[in-house]
Amino acid sequence: MRNANAEAYAKLEHSGLAAELRPFLTDRRLSVTTRRLALLITEKCRLTELQPELLQVALDVAGDPHVRAGAVSALKSCGDASVPALVRPLAADHDGTDPQDDIKGNALDLLWPDHITAAELFPLLTPTADNYFGAYALFQMTLPGTLKRADLVPALEWATKFIAQSDHVNGFRAKSLADAIMFKAWQTFENPKLTRLFLEHIAIRLRHHGDLCRGTDHDAQKAFMSALLDDAARRRRFLLALCADALDPIEAYSYRRVDLLVQADLDWLLSIAPGGSNPAPGLKPRPCAI
Repeated sequence: MRNANAEAYAKLEHSGLAAELRPFLTDRRLSVTTRRLALLITEKCRLTELQPELLQVALDVAGDPHVRAGAVSALKSCGDASVPALVRPLAADHDGTDPQDDIKGNALDLLWPDHITAAELFPLLTPTADNYFGAYALFQMTLPGTLKRADLVPALEWATKFIAQSDHVNGFRAKSLADAIMFKAWQTFENPKLTRLFLEHIAIRLRHHGDLCRGTDHDAQKAFMSALLDDAARRRRFLLALCADALDPIEAYSYRRVDLLVQADLDWLLSIAPGGSNPAPGLKPRPCAI
């Protein structure tokens, strides 16, 4: 439940509030709207004594998914250290009782990043409808800002697999997440654990004349492309890593097409090539496709 006045509910807290709300949480005869409001008040007032009821509602596979999602959300502020392990199965949603992924989204928000690793998180990310914005979409949207450098390997592995399997007409929310991971990985791709993965990721995006950016966050895309053009040193570190392998002319053109290689880089490439004025260590003589 998204409510502009939700934070004001914290002012309702008083000594008897938990007892008053308890029956509203668990009584299935009440309307979904009534129960969700009771859950929201519980969450904002941090009524930890209602943890048993919240777990009962959250884990009730026969319950309304909107109510269950509200219970999971409340457990983030009302639950103790035992809660993450109990909620974790809800992040997988294998039973089909979470049609809009709101339970999943709130479960992931509760677990990440303190109770689940990136290697465990990314396999749980599944496609969702683009025409509904709920807890799972919100989690995906905010996830990139929480990723640390150590998280980028599993994040990039997920993004590469997703882009390789995606089409041109669906999954734009996940494509925006994959874009955000690429933008973040660009800042640290020279990390030896990341370099090969990043090169593979870019190659898959460009295969068959594909676009470099695939999502719908056009402001983020514009900022990335601007940084790409402005930071010649980083762009050339990328090109140097790319030159470790042979590229055929069609592949090379793809990098020029998306401004990973610009006209100003050509003289530099000639200078670092074997036989050039400043040859880079480790580059082997080979025909220059670029």
